[in-house]
Amino acid sequence: MLSKQWNANKQIASQIYQLCRGLAQKVAAASLEGAKSYADIPGPSKLQLIRAFLPGGRYKNLPVHEMFLDMNRRYGSIFRMPSVAGTDMVLTMNPQDYEVIFRNEGQYPYRRSFEVMDYFKRVHRREVFDGYDGLTSGNGPAWGKMRTAVNPILLQPRSAKLYMTNLLQVSDEFLERIRAVRDPVTQEMPDDFVVDIRHLVIESICSVALNTHIGLLGEQREDKDIQKVVLALQDVVELG
Repeated sequence: MLSKQWNANKQIASQIYQLCRGLAQKVAAASLEGAKSYADIPGPSKLQLIRAFLPGGRYKNLPVHEMFLDMNRRYGSIFRMPSVAGTDMVLTMNPQDYEVIFRNEGQYPYRRSFEVMDYFKRVHRREVFDGYDGLTSGNGPAWGKMRTAVNPILLQPRSAKLYMTNLLQVSDEFLERIRAVRDPVTQEMPDDFVVDIRHLVIESICSVALNTHIGLLGEQREDKDIQKVVLALQDVVELG
């Protein structure tokens, strides 16, 4: 009796799955039929974008997030940023679009990685990294193999508990840093506070990946060797 009921439930679940899958495919097909061409995506031309970053331009010395917000107001929620010497970027300011993208990017999603890191691993130190892309710079089957191997570990809540003490220490040091540098009257952070945020990120990563406390938020902040690491990581981000 239980066996028959179990099989019946499996059949019902399978039918529901097939129905939902068929409906999703129909919706996707209908959406693609009404999709506009790439040329119809609004955005500045290459010349307009270059001019905007020159002295007196619209985006000269403007924070990146404000630039994107301005483009959102001018061109809408989806716009294109032309590349001067690389690949164009299409950006969306609508969170719902990201759900659609992530659900339809397939088994091996392609993501642009840090080109500096990619060059370092594939060319400069190929003898060390050959055959191992990693999660941040890999794509395709190699990335899928790595992701499959680490998923059971990274996605377990109990794994996060292993690093709780280290991360709490980093968080406490960051709070102390905030108390030390903020304006006592306005409670505002200094203009270079972004440096402290970078230090927070680096310290957090080192505490988890290397199980090491390097003191970027406190006693070792001005250490020359540590500053070399910070500058190198900054180069990776800015040049990547």
